[in-house]
Amino acid sequence: MRPDNLLLKQIYVAFSNASYQLNEAVHRLPPEYRDTVIALCLGPTHILENNSAHRAYNVIGEKDWASRLCNGWSKSWIEGGDAQVKFIPQDETKPVIGGHYFEQPDYQKSIRNVFEYNIQGKYEIY
Repeated sequence: MRPDNLLLKQIYVAFSNASYQLNEAVHRLPPEYRDTVIALCLGPTHILENNSAHRAYNVIGEKDWASRLCNGWSKSWIEGGDAQVKFIPQDETKPVIGGHYFEQPDYQKSIRNVFEYNIQGKYEIY
């Protein structure tokens, strides 16, 4: 049975390895419920493909060595698959972890941008 309101979506924000768990979870849903999910993965260790959810946004910081290492390091290799991947500059890093931390300002700005330009006003959210 398909949900009645096609504009009603669930928003999930995943950081780092939570992207892998989110991918596993959405693939266990029937396709009609998978279509209710909008996923935003920041610094993902696993990139969600376009067919994983209604929309899947993957954001990788250019100084996020952990995410880049897990996904093949090369920007051209990562962008070559069937997924929406956006690389963002990172102005701030931390010792040891570089740009791989959730509170990283450029990742937080990306969350706001995806909501403002891709979700807000287009969908109903629960």
